[in-house]
Amino acid sequence: MKQKTIWNRILKNFWLRNVLVFICFLFARFIFNPEDTILGEVKATVSQLILLIFIIFHNRILINGLLLKNRKLLYLVLLLVLIIVYSLLQGVMYNQILLKERFISLTYVAIYNFFLGAIVYFTYLYFIEQQKILENKLYIVEMEQKYLKNQLSPHFIFNSLNNIYYYSLEESKRTPELILKLSELIRFLNEFNKKPKITIKEELSFLDSYLLFERERLEDRCEINYQCEINKPNRAIEPLLFFPLIENAFKHGTNTMEKCFVNIKVREVNDTLSVIIENRILNADIVSTRTGKENVQRRLDLFYPNKHSLLVTKENGTYKVDLKIELRNEYIDI
Repeated sequence: MKQKTIWNRILKNFWLRNVLVFICFLFARFIFNPEDTILGEVKATVSQLILLIFIIFHNRILINGLLLKNRKLLYLVLLLVLIIVYSLLQGVMYNQILLKERFISLTYVAIYNFFLGAIVYFTYLYFIEQQKILENKLYIVEMEQKYLKNQLSPHFIFNSLNNIYYYSLEESKRTPELILKLSELIRFLNEFNKKPKITIKEELSFLDSYLLFERERLEDRCEINYQCEINKPNRAIEPLLFFPLIENAFKHGTNTMEKCFVNIKVREVNDTLSVIIENRILNADIVSTRTGKENVQRRLDLFYPNKHSLLVTKENGTYKVDLKIELRNEYIDI
């Protein structure tokens, strides 16, 4: 999840970060205030190094250890001492320690530099804090994605085993065929759970296998109408994103005793994936855990925020799901 770029390495490494700052100090001084002699250059470089050391001490010791821990009085006292020591040291370096005006000038320069350094340091702390917040959010999303994806397998297997159980009470001879097809579907599930994203083609391939399983189970007792129009089959999508909705249609809209229907239409129009599912309301008395629909809704909120719509309606004994997703321009080689 964490991609350690060169910039991130510099920001998080104390020595690299301050070496870069020191180089920037020298570059700025060389451009705006170059010295005429080699001795002057050496003195100026040492002066810049001393300033950086004092700023680091102020930021990491005084601000971190005192100001941010609400020890403001001690912070102000030590800051005053630090400014005086720095001004005296600079005066000694340039042999101007006895000049009152020069000392006052150096004091003002010290206050300005420490204040500027503090602003930069607080900006750095804010940036690091925001980065931590972002990383925590990404971690939570990643963990939630894994949790939601792992929920698919138990939910699907539980429903399928229930179906096979009720089927076996009537036609036990065909039960082994259904178990074999179910094992194939479980294999697909395990493969998809290992991938962060799959293609629409893979998603629809799994759907084809699932519909074969349901046709085998229900035979001619259920009319299954499936239409598919996809222009870009290698476009990336979250694994098994809308499958739980189709599974719910078979769970609540079919049985082995009554005539029923399930209509499924999957289309890709203008970079929008449209999935429409209709089924007759039969098993209204079955207690639903709502895991499937809530799972889909949560994953849509996570990965397609403000780029999806999920509308569920019940009318004239028909349950209809209308899902639309604005797809990203992400593709996987197939």
